[in-house]
Amino acid sequence: MFKSTFRACAFIFTGAFFAPVASIAEVEGPKVNWDLNAHGGSRALTRGIEAMSEYISEQTGGNFSIKIHYGGALGRPQDNIDSIKLGAFEMGLWSSAWSPAKAPALSALTLPFLPLESIDEVARVHQSYLNHPVLVEEAAKWGAIYLTTQLIPESSVMAKGDTPKSLDDLKGLRIRIIGNGARVAELLGATPVSIPGFETYPSMQRGTMDGVSFPSYGYSAFKVDELSDWYSDDIKFGRLVTVSLVSKQAFEELPVQYQQLLINSIPVAQGALKDAYGGIEEVNFPKWKEMGIDRVSFDPAAIETMEIENSEAIYADWIASANERGVPAKKLLDFLLSEASDN
Repeated sequence: MFKSTFRACAFIFTGAFFAPVASIAEVEGPKVNWDLNAHGGSRALTRGIEAMSEYISEQTGGNFSIKIHYGGALGRPQDNIDSIKLGAFEMGLWSSAWSPAKAPALSALTLPFLPLESIDEVARVHQSYLNHPVLVEEAAKWGAIYLTTQLIPESSVMAKGDTPKSLDDLKGLRIRIIGNGARVAELLGATPVSIPGFETYPSMQRGTMDGVSFPSYGYSAFKVDELSDWYSDDIKFGRLVTVSLVSKQAFEELPVQYQQLLINSIPVAQGALKDAYGGIEEVNFPKWKEMGIDRVSFDPAAIETMEIENSEAIYADWIASANERGVPAKKLLDFLLSEASDN
């Protein structure tokens, strides 16, 4: 039932931010209460699941509710994928960076140099990729469904010190960066440092680190903009991917109209995320200018050359690693790049 029902519903959504399929009228059905385990507090990243929960409650007159438990109240968020498999709760947010080996196919979305520019493009490509049979099968091994991602913006870089004039000026910088972005930092001659986000401010303050790489909303959240002199979002370091996991069993036990409603809530969640991230950038970019933080633009030709010269090797390494874990990686990456190039 799962494959036929979920995949049929999933492909109703083929683009970014379309209006939901469900009508404004309430969707009738029984009382169903779900729990969702989320890391951290309410913030931009959670606006999607919050909008989803509100939409589903409104459409069902409160009969289908999804209660969000912040701060990992239901268990360690890093273990959400395992907890879903054990049936501990019905939904959870989970980042592939926590345990890439558990979801090797999903980790392709974190690769650098993917040709995705706008959040609309990210929404369309991510959803298409999650609907691929290989991803559906990977999630099912954990008793889960990859419902949607949180559309986290591409990681950029903010640092203190002299404003760079070219990519060569990044050599020798110590930058906090995790995941595939560390590989890009090394290509630029920088030294990647892997530390938790909350340690970035004191590390920059002590001078043990020159800069950090976060999605755009992270700099003010961790206050590193107070210590910084310049910022650039020209380099495609890759993005962190946090997926909304749904228990496959819980989904199958829903009445069909609730299953459809959950799928219909995907563009609602994505629209809320678009507004949240965009709203933060509308505040931060002018604020940083007032703070004297230079926004740096590097030579596009130099960036393109770097990507052309290094993307093949980085992708080949991912393919080899994913193949070892039973993923048809080359075929999957070709699909992802094809979807991205259709923008």
